[in-house]
Amino acid sequence: MVDIKEALVESVRNTFADMLFLDVMESGALDLKNFSHIIRIRILDPENLELVLWLPLELKIEIAETIYGIPWDEISDTEIDDSLLELLNVLAGNFLSVYAGPDKKYNISLPEILFDEDELERNDRDEIFFNVEGKPLKISFNRIH
Repeated sequence: MVDIKEALVESVRNTFADMLFLDVMESGALDLKNFSHIIRIRILDPENLELVLWLPLELKIEIAETIYGIPWDEISDTEIDDSLLELLNVLAGNFLSVYAGPDKKYNISLPEILFDEDELERNDRDEIFFNVEGKPLKISFNRIH
């Protein structure tokens, strides 16, 4: 297996390019206190990991509009949530193909939207910050014991 951080950076770049036609660059730590969504997925095998995507409103809008091809005010709340959950699901699959190898079987949970940081695992969390065409993005990860 490759390094988790390297696999995540590559997977975020590829997923955003393939699904959303957006360029992503890793960046230094950003102030993301005004995030609109926290989306989590758990990887159960080959390792027990928690991946969390932190999205500000401006990026959430761009993701939903790109996926549905219609203006934000015409997209239902359910469709918005579905687009964000699908993004994390695809990202997790891409991550596991890079991290564990394309032929390795893996098991992941369904992605879920969290409404509070208190719902996250309490273990030490590593963070990677990105610039998505001028919009901030954070992904955090940790091994669950």
